[in-house]
Amino acid sequence: MALQFSPKHWLLDLAAPRWLEFGIDRENGGFFETIDARTLETSGAVKRLRTVSRQIFVFCELHRLGATGAHEAINHGLDFLLNQHAREDGAFHERVTCKGEPLEGSISLYDSAFALFALAKAYSLNSEPRLRDTAITLLAFLNQQLRHPEWGFIERFPNVGDREQNPHMHLLEAALAWLDNDADGPFRALAISLLETLECHLFCPELGILSEFPENKDGSLAQVHRFEPGHHFEWIWLLDWAATHHLPVPKISRALEKHALTDGLSAQTQVPYGAVSIPGGVIEQECRIWQVTEWTRAAALGLLENSLDDDFRSAQLMGRFLDFPVSGFWYERCRCADGKMIEEPVKATSFYHVIGAISALIKRPESATTMMHITAFSHQQHVDASQGEGSW
Repeated sequence: MALQFSPKHWLLDLAAPRWLEFGIDRENGGFFETIDARTLETSGAVKRLRTVSRQIFVFCELHRLGATGAHEAINHGLDFLLNQHAREDGAFHERVTCKGEPLEGSISLYDSAFALFALAKAYSLNSEPRLRDTAITLLAFLNQQLRHPEWGFIERFPNVGDREQNPHMHLLEAALAWLDNDADGPFRALAISLLETLECHLFCPELGILSEFPENKDGSLAQVHRFEPGHHFEWIWLLDWAATHHLPVPKISRALEKHALTDGLSAQTQVPYGAVSIPGGVIEQECRIWQVTEWTRAAALGLLENSLDDDFRSAQLMGRFLDFPVSGFWYERCRCADGKMIEEPVKATSFYHVIGAISALIKRPESATTMMHITAFSHQQHVDASQGEGSW
């Protein structure tokens, strides 16, 4: 039987209380990495920079929407970010122990981008000078140590691995968040350079896709031609955001949409594949919740050519992920072949994607029939990842 609920109700009345109560490590600081929704057991022996940064954003958004207790959670996260993850050279430790002691490792561009993003979102609420100063110092470190002499940024310092698409995307997201605060600050030049990198090095015009691994050092065409439909949807709304700041935006959104919807969905279930290679076929047969939330977000913002139809498809699918037996949590993965949900501990980092989609849904009241209610299905078939095949 179909179950209908308001996305805002799910977020503020079900999810927010869960994560405020069980997602915060009040003893050691920071946030837990995962929660077992059935037992409420948490993991956080190692805490990642991306997790504390994303959760700061989540609680900033919850505070903006009126959730009680979110402001305290923001300050809790900032304390851990600035006191446990920050290094003396202006960079941030990618991983720390549960108590915040630094673990050896390189500096991650991906995680650093989320630190910049969290600082921007927190600054938008309180305009605290130290947040902006910290962000500018981190940006200077990235420009000095991780910027590649030819194009873009390397993923790690010291240099480990190839340049990748995904960290550049999130670095642009962070730059745009800072431009919302300061349109003429140092992040404008960063945004412009990243958009140029996108057009000249990450987007493949002959294929119409974004290459996840554009350097192709191993000579594998399957890797250079690999794309992830979820990232296509993510870039579509990022490019729209960039346009609001009058930046030089490449006109590639229609190509990204076309290949995400024609090559990136399972014909049987209409569930996005994890990754696809052109012309090699499907690489990852499972869909993660973030891929569906990014589709929903782009559709809810009216950025797809058939947005009303895609509102319906993507929002219904997101509703299935949110229709978890324990309210306020979600399924992390779904099998593309048969649409079965896979039950496993819920990742804190996924909340960043979920709240981004729901915020977009809340902003779009005119399509009430598809946007104000997500249709989910009670007692849907799922697989318990810890116990093998599940049943109805």
